[in-house]
Amino acid sequence: MQIHTGFGDKDLDLRLFNPLHLRTLLEDKRFSKCRLVLLHASYPFSKEASYLASVYSQVMFSTDGYAFPETFYLGAKRAREVVFSVLHDGCIDGSFGVLCPCWC
Repeated sequence: MQIHTGFGDKDLDLRLFNPLHLRTLLEDKRFSKCRLVLLHASYPFSKEASYLASVYSQVMFSTDGYAFPETFYLGAKRAREVVFSVLHDGCIDGSFGVLCPCWC
């Protein structure tokens, strides 16, 4: 299920698009296997969306790509770069301890 959160469509009321409003749905056992994709990266609620993705396994990443293949590619490429950067920095500063692979 794709859910619009954050900026994206001009007809939305941004006050209602904070993804934290989805917690009740995410905690409902009836929807425990339903995959949710938060569109538009939830901006300006990116921190809230990150929190949900870290706590609830059914919240997934979205590039917000559309129409042109390049938008999907660039979104996925940027996401990989960010994940690598976070993992690399965590490895360097010792956040992962013995779990750190040798490539750091």
